[in-house]
Amino acid sequence: MPTVFISYARVDDTLPPKGTDDDGWISYFHEALSYGLKTWGRNDLRIWRDAYEIDGSQDFRRRIEEGVDGCDVFLAVHSTEYYERKWCRMELKRFHARTDNPPPGRECLIRIGIHDVPRDRWPAEFDGRTGFDFFSGNLQSGDYQPFYWFGTIAKSLYLERLRELVTAINRLVPRAPAAAETAGRAPAKAAAKPGGPLVFVAWAAADMADARARVVAELTARGFTVLPLEPQLLPGPAAAKLLAQQTIDRAEALVHLIGEQEHITGADGTVHRHLVRRQLEWSGSRVDEAAPPGTPCRILWLPSFAGLRDGDGRTVHRPDAMALLNRFCAPRDNDVPENGDLLTFIQVLAARLRPGYAMPDDTWEEDEEPGLLAVWADPVDAEEAVAVARSLKAQGLKARIPDFDAADPMDVQLNGILRRTSSVVICWRDGPAETVRALLKTLRRPRPPGARKRPAPALWLVKIPGSPDAEAAKARFFDGDLEEVEADDPHRAAEALGSLVRRFREGVAR
Repeated sequence: MPTVFISYARVDDTLPPKGTDDDGWISYFHEALSYGLKTWGRNDLRIWRDAYEIDGSQDFRRRIEEGVDGCDVFLAVHSTEYYERKWCRMELKRFHARTDNPPPGRECLIRIGIHDVPRDRWPAEFDGRTGFDFFSGNLQSGDYQPFYWFGTIAKSLYLERLRELVTAINRLVPRAPAAAETAGRAPAKAAAKPGGPLVFVAWAAADMADARARVVAELTARGFTVLPLEPQLLPGPAAAKLLAQQTIDRAEALVHLIGEQEHITGADGTVHRHLVRRQLEWSGSRVDEAAPPGTPCRILWLPSFAGLRDGDGRTVHRPDAMALLNRFCAPRDNDVPENGDLLTFIQVLAARLRPGYAMPDDTWEEDEEPGLLAVWADPVDAEEAVAVARSLKAQGLKARIPDFDAADPMDVQLNGILRRTSSVVICWRDGPAETVRALLKTLRRPRPPGARKRPAPALWLVKIPGSPDAEAAKARFFDGDLEEVEADDPHRAAEALGSLVRRFREGVAR
């Protein structure tokens, strides 16, 4: 199948600030492009993006190279950060080397401009290539206008530019031959049938049906066996319960996608009222009855709803997933709630279900030497996190930081290294407070019953002077269980963290 590869810097997919329900630039572009291509009847085109194609069990470099080498069109999302990222440079250079001097009419490297980057900072690979800018004007003239701003699009401008891009891709990639043209050819090799771990993905109400279909497709492509089948096969409530429970009793993981609706309509028009709630009850019973280590993992995805309101009638834009779950059932201790974007959820889900995912936590020993983890609160603060980690390392502490260029989300990376972490330092310069809170929520997530207990890490927040907006957010931020320090220079943060350094040296740090 012809493929369109999206090359981008992860920082360009940062979510808008708290108070909105919108996607980052890249996620919105991905979905808009996919819909635009399908509108033109190009269901034969596949969009390749790392967050959607790579799970934590795979070799990231090898999968990226396979994606670049196998694509027909390479979209380079050109921003001020794009060429500063090593993975972006590698992808661009690799594709350019493969397709330099393409035949006339077969241009296949397309620049997607999202920032007004000066020409002298453009990569040489863009010379003579087609480009589509999703902004107008320029910064110097003062009439600069991005077509996607704070999660809102300049509708007519954005859609017109998207239409031009879809037109170009449609011209560059020939349509697949019709069935009649392939008559008489040898049949293609059948795709491998899923035969991996059995995963129960609960039937979803109409508002979550599309999301469930995407989750099922992705898990199946990764080799999992996903049941039950689509609800068209439900003749009645009794049959629904039997089919679901048969899968729940055998499944190694239980997945629910929960929206605002509770009922599901069967093929014969029968309305299965409260079926979303009932499935949660059935899977909850399996969790309650199973004894460790046979307790299955129950993973819940609850998206943000713009219309949801709290007890005072105020709109809740990004509700706490566990609080939202209380509308349907009593949460279990080992429930894993997620309410980020769907593509990230699929990646996290696949990583959690891969063999050995929970092994690092389960193999923790009390006599293991503790380490230190320096964490950034937002990708824009990555350099400060590295500087803080180096200053602590200079004091003899074992500083560890996540891989900023890895495919795994923060949630997955943390679970892989927290077993040897006794203290967590969060660096905050310009990132939004919402990302700090999200990180704290991940760090404080309850551990499943039966897992070996390790001491909870001590949490430290290093505030580094940043933009006026960030300083205002810091002034409003308070967490009574979080130790806060201020550091004017991240390279000398160990001085501000003197108490933490002393604890480690004395061997009493938690």
